Amino acid sequence: MRLFLIFPILLGLTLAVSSCGESTTFGKSDKNTPISAREEGLLRIAHATESSGDFAASERLYKQAVSLSGNNVETRIELAEFYKRQHADKWAIAPLKEAVALQPHNMEILRNLANTYINMGSPQKALELLDKAITEHGKDALLYNSKGVALDMQGRYAEAQQAYRMALEINPDDAVTFDANLSMSYILDGAYDKAIALLLPLLNSPEANSTIRQNLALAYGLNGESDKALKFGLKDLSAKEAEDNLKFYRMVAKTYRNQAHKPTEEEDKKQIPAAISDDTDTEQDTEAKAPAAPTVSKQPAISSFNPRLPLPTLKPDKL
Repeated sequence: MRLFLIFPILLGLTLAVSSCGESTTFGKSDKNTPISAREEGLLRIAHATESSGDFAASERLYKQAVSLSGNNVETRIELAEFYKRQHADKWAIAPLKEAVALQPHNMEILRNLANTYINMGSPQKALELLDKAITEHGKDALLYNSKGVALDMQGRYAEAQQAYRMALEINPDDAVTFDANLSMSYILDGAYDKAIALLLPLLNSPEANSTIRQNLALAYGLNGESDKALKFGLKDLSAKEAEDNLKFYRMVAKTYRNQAHKPTEEEDKKQIPAAISDDTDTEQDTEAKAPAAPTVSKQPAISSFNPRLPLPTLKPDKL
């Protein structure tokens, strides 16, 4: 059973794309004006100002560094990362596109921009950049991981799963990250048993984290195994949070069971129109009774969607 309507919520909560802390390497044919001591000083002051909480002043300083730096890529990436730290990804697009124009073949910048598009909910734009980077640079695990996240966002689950397997083949040392994303893709595709079978062995890994446990809780919950879902939910969440998640899983499972069943003509005639039903909930009442979306425990910083793109997990650098 494939889930379409509610799972965009789950996708946004579970897949993360990472873009912070991206390193940048430069090709011989790419433009990059060396950064001067003046711009370096402005960036240091901008960092300190941002740390103090004066975001308006720090933004002005980052922009000043960009304007003074000519064709320097580093200052543009610094400005983009500032915006992303403020959860303003849409403002990060412009400086990243300028960086791509200066360094059109730079894999890290292409992935950074792609992951930002993923965080913004624009998977097609991300895929165009990722395919370009893969064509030019060959096999890179993080590129394929990000591609998997973007494909999952489009509902292209079989292709996404192949991308995660490719990432795992390239870098088997990061199995927890890539298998966590693969398991989420299975969940989105309705293959709960596959997700559970993949996740259970990962619990014994020293790198097992809340993402593994909560993906497992989600898979059990949607598979109708409430006791196991609650057990793993309680590993990272409070009792109330875990119970709220369990209610959400039940609601999702019930919704799609109902969607999967097409009423017969006889059943349809027996239904009472909402307009004449005395005990029908109002729209407001229904909204009040609907359980909240699942609570996602704090996850370790991901190298941007550990792309996380939020989203399978993007390893920003890890996005």
